[in-house]
Amino acid sequence: MSQQAPPPTKQPDEMFCPSCGVAIKREAELCVHCGVRVGRPATGDKNKTAAILFAVFFGFFTWLYTYREDYGKFWIGLSVLIIGFILSIVAAGQVGVIVWFFAAMGIWVWSIVDTASKNDEWYAKY
Repeated sequence: MSQQAPPPTKQPDEMFCPSCGVAIKREAELCVHCGVRVGRPATGDKNKTAAILFAVFFGFFTWLYTYREDYGKFWIGLSVLIIGFILSIVAAGQVGVIVWFFAAMGIWVWSIVDTASKNDEWYAKY
């Protein structure tokens, strides 16, 4: 009877190479066993503090900072503001402007809460 090899194990600071399956350090950019690129260079890291400041001063435009992950939120925010602005023009005066104002404030608060609630590691990926 042949025994199967035990499953590969890894430490908490390691991951498995997607190409060969060998355990390598999470910070590694290349697999030491097969040479395949497994990580991104650290030059593109994003900063949580910068993202929060973008959210405070620019509202939903902060989602452009992490566009790969948050593009849907950006387009929702832009659509709500454009539609709200058009409706405020079409609607009779003050009521439309008030509705548009509250929609804009809601999107602004959403962008701040969403940005502040993500941990630092999330920003390191984008």
